[in-house]
Amino acid sequence: VRLVGSEMCIRDRRASRRLDILVADAPEFPAHGDRRRVLGGTPGQPNTVHTSDGLPPFVQDFVHEPARPSSLDEVTVSARVTGDAAIAAVSLHYEIYRAPFPYEAPVQTGDLDMLRGEGNIYEATLVPRPSQTLVRYRIEASDVLGRSWIYPDEQELSPHRSYWVYDGEQDTELPAYFLIFSREAFDKLNQNVLSKDTVEATLIADGIVYDHIQTRYRGCRKCPKKSYKVKLNRHELLRDMNRLDLNADWPIAEKVGYNMFWMVGESNLGTELVRLVRNGEYAGVMLALDSPNGSWARRRGLSEDIELYKAREGGNIPGVGSFSQSLNYFPDHPEAYPRVYIKRGDSLGSFQTLIDFTRDLSELSGATAAEYLDAHVDVDSWIRRVTVHQIQGYCDFHVKNYYVLRTPDPGARWNVLFFDIDGYWGATMGGFDCRGCEDITPFCSGNVVNVRFIGSHLEENHGRPKAGQDAKCELLH
Repeated sequence: VRLVGSEMCIRDRRASRRLDILVADAPEFPAHGDRRRVLGGTPGQPNTVHTSDGLPPFVQDFVHEPARPSSLDEVTVSARVTGDAAIAAVSLHYEIYRAPFPYEAPVQTGDLDMLRGEGNIYEATLVPRPSQTLVRYRIEASDVLGRSWIYPDEQELSPHRSYWVYDGEQDTELPAYFLIFSREAFDKLNQNVLSKDTVEATLIADGIVYDHIQTRYRGCRKCPKKSYKVKLNRHELLRDMNRLDLNADWPIAEKVGYNMFWMVGESNLGTELVRLVRNGEYAGVMLALDSPNGSWARRRGLSEDIELYKAREGGNIPGVGSFSQSLNYFPDHPEAYPRVYIKRGDSLGSFQTLIDFTRDLSELSGATAAEYLDAHVDVDSWIRRVTVHQIQGYCDFHVKNYYVLRTPDPGARWNVLFFDIDGYWGATMGGFDCRGCEDITPFCSGNVVNVRFIGSHLEENHGRPKAGQDAKCELLH
């Protein structure tokens, strides 16, 4: 096992879940990335990469210049190569991919000798390529004792370095995103469009290649224009994001919807309209938006240990029944929480804070409930965010498509965050009955926090409690 930086990553291939193990005093081996997959372990036996002959050369500080080449540019690849023994040879192995996409195999492969310059830097230059060409490369270094290694290692999350040749010929003022699949991966993606299993792909955004990423369809799976969920490798960031969604349904209307939160001073997901080219063909305008997790919290100046729960579409336990995701309390079935919510901060951690929150919402009443809400919920912010939804006549809300979140800081309070808001402006949902109180649907389900807000308001201002749709309409009026 080679430890890279201060962390070692183990990938459970059956569960498709990554487990990061912190190794406090790991040596700082110079290699690409900050994590390495360990596959095919041999517990109780000698390690499969064990050697008594010493370590091969190390390659670090990969660079290709220019970073965003055009079809007129030569590209110089350089890297620093060091070792315990004198370096005998350094070679650049490259693969060329061009349309038609999805690709079956590279259209060309080749090798170049890399020449030594100053400070153990080795260089090789690749000739210009036509626009919309994907170039992948690896570097092999060997020493005078016959030891050699190829970097990036084949077990890396991204076993190549890559660049994209592009002349900017897409006629758009929007950022151009390119999504490229192999034939095998693309066929697998379309064999079952409802599957949540990801396939490997390449994303080019802002002219930079994010290679060997994972993606799948999301949202409307039967629509001709598909939406995508994109997961970058952990050591790669696109504008400080390592995962994002590309939404196809009504992207401009949804963009306006997200912007309205920011207009009233309430943060929400960051969004960007982009032009997507999939496998060389224009796929339409998409709304690219970030996907909340620990790194998302860090970018917002919050703790990565944030309590962040995503509401699913409901959960079912065979032989027990169904459970809603409206912050109801399940005292006899704590096992229902992971079926109803996805924990996106510490994904392997306990659901206890959410269980406690739903318990208190359920059991407290009267003045005690009001004091609890003031102390544990950011009431003003929550109401402003709900109000933005109601003003825009949103139907698909609090049944799913929301997060509840709270930082671990002392005195921190719960808040709500909305996503997938393509149902704004009423008619966009097509087939949904978005008529409610004077053609505005204030709520589609009795989310417990909202019900408490409504009940407290009506009792305080009208001297009587109401329930159901009448109470919700009266609150809006």
